[in-house]
Amino acid sequence: MEPNYHDGDILLIKKQNTLHNGELGIFLYDDEVRFKKYEKNKKQISLISLNKNYTPIDIATNRRLIILGLVLNK
Repeated sequence: MEPNYHDGDILLIKKQNTLHNGELGIFLYDDEVRFKKYEKNKKQISLISLNKNYTPIDIATNRRLIILGLVLNK
């Protein structure tokens, strides 16, 4: 999640299973834990990286996304 977060950073996370649009969170998707920005509109949920080198992950409607927590700080 560069440029704001780097390998080795320690994150302060509040355990919760919901997020508001634009919040940073920890997610379980495709059997991988991911640290991304949460975006939801009427048609789609996406996980967005702050690093512009990575494309958004659009969550398929038939796939399970688990929100593990809200990232509060590093």
